[in-house]
Amino acid sequence: MAKKETKKNVKKTSREIREEGFENSFIREVNEDVQQDNLQQFLKKYGAKVAAICTAIIMVVVIKTVYNNIHEKSVMREAGVFQTVVSNVDTLLAEKKVLEAKDIIREFLDEAKYDYKDIAYTMLFELSINSNIDELMELLGEMKEEANTDKVRDFATFNYSILAYERDVNLEGLIENLSPLMKDRRSNFRNNSYILIISAALNSGNNDVANKFIADLERDKKLPIDIKTQLDGLKKLVEAKS
Repeated sequence: MAKKETKKNVKKTSREIREEGFENSFIREVNEDVQQDNLQQFLKKYGAKVAAICTAIIMVVVIKTVYNNIHEKSVMREAGVFQTVVSNVDTLLAEKKVLEAKDIIREFLDEAKYDYKDIAYTMLFELSINSNIDELMELLGEMKEEANTDKVRDFATFNYSILAYERDVNLEGLIENLSPLMKDRRSNFRNNSYILIISAALNSGNNDVANKFIADLERDKKLPIDIKTQLDGLKKLVEAKS
């Protein structure tokens, strides 16, 4: 009797399993239909916007790729032109035709946009070093504004400040010109700007300004040895004049 009931229960359980499987399959189909309907409704409502966004993303990628390719080709083209410029400048300098060499570099700078622009500026500065002070300051003023790298811009700012002080002997003007370099701890000319101002202040007999900038520079605990040596020498001069 117990065996028959067990068998009956087993058959019932199997039927229930089949029914549950049918129900699960039916529910799954219903869910899929619902999801498909929801997708269709979503696409109907937002399809145009989604397509526009996807198109915009693709366009950005394409434009960026094209820009990179054009940029790379432009840099290579500029490199080729610059090689020709260097060759022509060397030939002219061998013939002692400095003005003609400067003209060639200037023509290149009028069109240059990339890495070789700053090299050309440096070449032009070296050839102009013996020019009159106004011409040299004009070049350095241009380099401050037009050079591509901070290193060359800072170089131009520092040298422009020196020439301006030599011409005008104006301590306040020197401080104003060098202020951007002193504020920038990454600048290679920061410490030398302080040293230059302290020296100029001593030469003009303004010990108060000299002491102020000495104190400002001493706050930097990581000064290079050569700067520390110069600073110690300037401090002794201030003490001797006090």
